Amino acid sequence: MFKKYMLLLVCLIGFTSLNSHAALIFNGSYTTNTDQSLDWLRWDLTNGQSYNDIQSQLGSGGEFEGWRYATSNEAKNFLSSFGLIDYQSFNLAQENSFEAWKQLTDYMGFDHSYYGSPDFNWIYGMVDAEGGTFSQSFNHFYYVNSQDPLKHFTSSFSVDAKMIFLGSFLVRDSVSFSSLSMSTPVAEPTPLILLLIALVMLRLSLLFSRSSLKKDNVTLTA
Repeated sequence: MFKKYMLLLVCLIGFTSLNSHAALIFNGSYTTNTDQSLDWLRWDLTNGQSYNDIQSQLGSGGEFEGWRYATSNEAKNFLSSFGLIDYQSFNLAQENSFEAWKQLTDYMGFDHSYYGSPDFNWIYGMVDAEGGTFSQSFNHFYYVNSQDPLKHFTSSFSVDAKMIFLGSFLVRDSVSFSSLSMSTPVAEPTPLILLLIALVMLRLSLLFSRSSLKKDNVTLTA
């Protein structure tokens, strides 16, 4: 019986180790990606403003003080958390699921006013232009009545472009955790440590079983 309990414990520890992965933590106006240790500002707090408009507000005293433009690689890693990968040009736009769209927009917001219809939903996010005159944008749309309603792709916009469906992906180094959620970060054991503990406990269970068997043999002999 003891051995059965120990094997069950090993399985539970293994399951826990597999699930101790990065998470997205929603904090209202921003989302924390624990894998990147970055906070991501909601997209819909920046849409309708050009890259240069936002850039001018990143410094001390600005509306977005403490934030910066995400790099292209940071944006790719963040978006992959929603299952959105392989961003290519518009003619090679990738289809995605409604679930991916819903999760992304729940965290980041979206716009549906460009065509004046709720059937057309957009979230185009610019990243760091690296001093150039164009910024790469990671684009997502949901056309409710289209045969191909959900697509994502990448393109570039002038740093002066200003459109309601166009916003910015801004990040900052993650704070300890949101003061809104009042949660305290707890260090999780690494999968390797968990597995080592499981192996030690399994070994002890085997030794215990052998010891019990020897005692039973001695009793029977007597």
